[in-house]
Amino acid sequence: MDCLLNKPTYKYKITTNSKVSIFNRVNCCFISSFQIQMKKQWNDFLEFEQLLDLLYLDEINAYTNFADDFPVKWNILKKYLISTNLIWESRLNSVVLRICLPLNNDSKCVLLDCIDINIINCQEITDGNYDSLEASFSDTVSDDKVIINIIQLYNHFEPIDIIESVGVLNDISELSNIKHFF
Repeated sequence: MDCLLNKPTYKYKITTNSKVSIFNRVNCCFISSFQIQMKKQWNDFLEFEQLLDLLYLDEINAYTNFADDFPVKWNILKKYLISTNLIWESRLNSVVLRICLPLNNDSKCVLLDCIDINIINCQEITDGNYDSLEASFSDTVSDDKVIINIIQLYNHFEPIDIIESVGVLNDISELSNIKHFF
């Protein structure tokens, strides 16, 4: 976990909680967090039930493994939304995920990574090649990007609002129960 040393830290708050079980599906917290944040950016983004039906049509378990299946789901979502209205192309091309981990202080977190999901080649991922996924990671985001903030709690994800940058992580012991994450 030394790789998290000197990563940016932030004050954050959770204003809307993700759903874990809803619409006859379970393990929805990542995709729920994502939908909540996308809806904050664009009020015409899909409602949660629509998103679940699109991405998990015949599945009860909506668990999302970011590295293995979210890039494929993102590709499905992009194709669908762009087919409904071309305005989605520029919107979705600007999306970057910022995934954070909690610190011992309940209102602070550390950046795990910013992920430009549009760099990821979903066919490569399907074939077991993660080069484009690795290339999508960064600690910084350009000003023209729309940041979707999500915190990875132990066995759960929540959408967060970043209030302000508060420095960098200087000591691994500041991480909240990190041994449970990995």
